[in-house]
This record gives sequence, C-alpha cells and structure tokens, in this order.
Amino acid sequence: MAKKLVKPAFFDFSSWNFIIFLVLTCILIVVVATILQGPVRDLSAKAGIQCPQITSLPRPEDCPGGKWVFSRDPVNSCSTFTCPTK
Repeated sequence: MAKKLVKPAFFDFSSWNFIIFLVLTCILIVVVATILQGPVRDLSAKAGIQCPQITSLPRPEDCPGGKWVFSRDPVNSCSTFTCPTK
C-alpha cells in the first residue's frame, strides 16, 4: 500500500488564493483612485469650480459698517469676505 504524502497547510497554494485576491484587489483600487484624481481636478478647473485665491484683504472703507466677515459662500463653498448690512 502506498503511503500518502502529507503537505503542511502553509505551503498549500489554494488556501492562499483568497488572500492573494484581496491584496491584488486593494492594489488595483489604489491605482485606479490615484489615476482618477487627475481628471477630476482638471475638469473642475476648466469648469470654473475651483475657488479663487484670496490675495489681499478688503478695504474697511468699502463696507458701510467697516467690519468684513470671513465666511463661506453658500453657492460654491468658497471662502469669501462678506459685508454684513444691518
């Protein structure tokens, strides 16, 4: 009678298939997400969705109360200075 050869479970490749599949799937998700970041930024810039950079503070004389308030624009969520009117 032939003796069966018992292999340790560590070297059994079929038990590692699922782990290899998960690792490759995670790598693919990271690569695709990295590649898709570029076109999203380019399209938002072309569509004018990017917020303008605030380079200087507004003059107090331009606001009747003289007090500018730094807040977010409700339309496009950009940071802006608003002059509250009473």
